Amino acid sequence: MALVDNVALYALGYAAHESHPMRLDQYCLNTVQRKYPCSDCSDACPKSIDIAAKEISWRGCTNCNLCVTACPTQAIHESSASLDTALANAGSAGDVVVVACDQHKGQTNVRAHCLASIPWELVAALALKKPVVLKVKACRECQNDDLREGVHDLLSSLKRFFGPEEFKKRIHSRVPEGAHAGSGVSKRTAFEGAMSTVKRGAEELLSDIDEQGRVSHYRAILLETLREIPEEERPEVTWLTLTEDGNCRGCEICSKMCPHGAIELRIPEYAAEQKRREVEREVKRRKIPVIVEPSGSDSSDEVSFTYQAAPAGTSTQALNEAKEAALAAIDEELARNISLGQAFVHDASRCTQCGLCYMSCPEENIGGWAEITTRELPAKVEHDLAVQLCEKCGRPFKPKADETKCTACSRVSFL
Repeated sequence: MALVDNVALYALGYAAHESHPMRLDQYCLNTVQRKYPCSDCSDACPKSIDIAAKEISWRGCTNCNLCVTACPTQAIHESSASLDTALANAGSAGDVVVVACDQHKGQTNVRAHCLASIPWELVAALALKKPVVLKVKACRECQNDDLREGVHDLLSSLKRFFGPEEFKKRIHSRVPEGAHAGSGVSKRTAFEGAMSTVKRGAEELLSDIDEQGRVSHYRAILLETLREIPEEERPEVTWLTLTEDGNCRGCEICSKMCPHGAIELRIPEYAAEQKRREVEREVKRRKIPVIVEPSGSDSSDEVSFTYQAAPAGTSTQALNEAKEAALAAIDEELARNISLGQAFVHDASRCTQCGLCYMSCPEENIGGWAEITTRELPAKVEHDLAVQLCEKCGRPFKPKADETKCTACSRVSFL
C-alpha cells in the first residue's frame, strides 16, 4: 500500500473490526525516548487499562476515547466506528453541527462519551465548515473533576486557536435562532468523503516532509481543512510556538526527537558539508552521484542525489568528474542558501506541545510557549542561530572566544 494510503488510514483511525482506540508506537513518547516515562493515557482510562504498556490488553475497553485526547503526541487514535460518527455530520444538510456527551438528552449530531474525549483539532475542523454547538450543560453537572477539566481545556484550546471574536461566530452553546441542525449523512458516505479529504491532505503534507509522514492525524485533518480555504478568506488562527533563549549549539537532538517533524535547524554550511561527505563516501564505493530533478509539484531548489553503481570499466577520471559535478551543484546550493542565514525553525502548525524537545535539550535553552497568530500555512517561526562547524569533525557547535573545535574534539587525549 502506498505511503499516502497508509497516512490516510492512520489519519482516520481506520482499523477493520476494531472497537477500541489504537496506538501507533512510532509516535509514542515511550518509544522515542526512555528517560521520561509517560503514562498519561493509562492515567486517563476509567477502566484502569495499562495503555502505556508494551503490549496492550484492551479487555474491558468501553471505547470512551479519553486516552486519545490525553496523549501528548496524538499517538493514540480512536476506532474507525468512533471517528466515523464524529465526521459523519461534517457534511450534514443542517446549518450547524450539535456535539454533546452521552448525558445530553436532546437532539445531537455527534455524540461522544464525554466532550473531553474529542480532540480540539477535530472540533476546530468542523467549525471551519459550519458553526458547532457544544452542549456543555451536562458538563457543569458532571461529578468527575478530571472530565470537567478536560472540557475546560477543550474550550480553552478552541478560544485560543480562533480568538475571541471568531470563537463567538463558530462555537455556540445552543443552536442559534433560525438555524437547523441536520440529521447528517450515512456513515459510509461520510467515511468515504473523509478518506478522500484526508488523503488529499496527506499527499500535500507529504510533499514537503520526510518519508515518515510524521504530521499527527487530527492535526492533518485540521490543516487540510484550513488549506481548502483560500488564504484571503482564511481566518487568522493562533498556534503555540516554542521559545528559545539564543544559546542553541546546533546539536539537532530536538529536531531528531520531535515526533511530528516540527523543528528544523537551518545551518546551510552544515547541510552542504554533509552532502559533500556523502558524495565523497559513495564515489569511493564506485557509485556515480546523479542529481535528482525536482518533480512537477516540487518548486524547491534543494539538491539531492541518487547513486548508481559504476559500470564495469568506468575510469577513475570519469568517477572524479561526476564527483566534481556533484560538488559544484552543492556549492551552488550553498551560495543560494547562505543568504537565508542560520535559524532554529519551529513549525507551530505541526507541534502538539508534547515537550519532548525541551526535555531532551542538553543545554536546556528551549522551553515555554508563545502565541503566533497568522493565516499562513505552515505557521513557521524562526529564531536566530549562531554556530560554526568544527574544523575536525565538521559538526556544528557554539564557539567561545576563538575556538575552532567542538568540545568533544577539544578534549585532551592521553594515548
